[in-house]
Amino acid sequence: MNLAPPKSESRSVEIDGQRLHVEITGQGPSLMLLHGFTGSSETMAATAEALHKEFCVLRVDLPGHGKSDSPAEPSAYSMERCALLLRGLLDELRIERTNLFGYSMGGRTALSFTALHPERVCAVATLGASAGLEDEEARNARREDDDKLAQRIMDDGLKAFVDNWMRHPIFALQKDLGEEFLDGARNQRLQNNPSGLAHSLRGMGTGAQRPVQDLLARLELPILLLAGVRDEKFCRVAVELADRLKNARVELISGAGHAAHLECSEATHAAIRDFFRKVTGLSNTKN
Repeated sequence: MNLAPPKSESRSVEIDGQRLHVEITGQGPSLMLLHGFTGSSETMAATAEALHKEFCVLRVDLPGHGKSDSPAEPSAYSMERCALLLRGLLDELRIERTNLFGYSMGGRTALSFTALHPERVCAVATLGASAGLEDEEARNARREDDDKLAQRIMDDGLKAFVDNWMRHPIFALQKDLGEEFLDGARNQRLQNNPSGLAHSLRGMGTGAQRPVQDLLARLELPILLLAGVRDEKFCRVAVELADRLKNARVELISGAGHAAHLECSEATHAAIRDFFRKVTGLSNTKN
């Protein structure tokens, strides 16, 4: 594990002709944070704030999101391409291996990156995430749904899509965070490029991505699978995945739904912090 020097900077790094934007804060072992669909590095700011005193936190805008590029070519959004971009980002930052935390789409990305480039990963934690759909029929059905959703973004416009997206049942608990939070979340989503979001769904959506359960099952690196207790689907997904892995465990966040890092932030950040403290050896120096 290499210790990164103290940093607080914003960078846009070009990798093979495609730019990824990253926000870097803190000092210590590298910890990359990957946001969910329609999110950005901005949506991981509170998580970074909770962790940057002990880790060098890298908040990445995934392809088609935030300040990263939104290429016109759909192939630029495949999960394999995204993994190569993240590896290139680590190369540019001179980070040999990193820890990873990803939420939802970012969790799928973290697990895919780990499966495809395990030599660049120390440990990984996810929240509300799967490793892909193994059933071909289910994957095809999801791909069709994602394609329809992508087309609605382009046909109806970003504002209409965001308003509808925020009414999705998985976000219901976020109403408890208040109107100011919801307004901020809506404004953040509206900063994204609509074609970038559409291509992201078609390129690295759950239906498009290659399932990586079998690749992960070969690895022995530590994996923490988090889910909110009230997010029944991903509680089940986490338990089923952990049963197949060599060094994984599940932790459920009481009172939380899909976005536990927002809905029950203190408990979720404590779970993430404790996990990475332990796997990096920092827990031996903390009270």
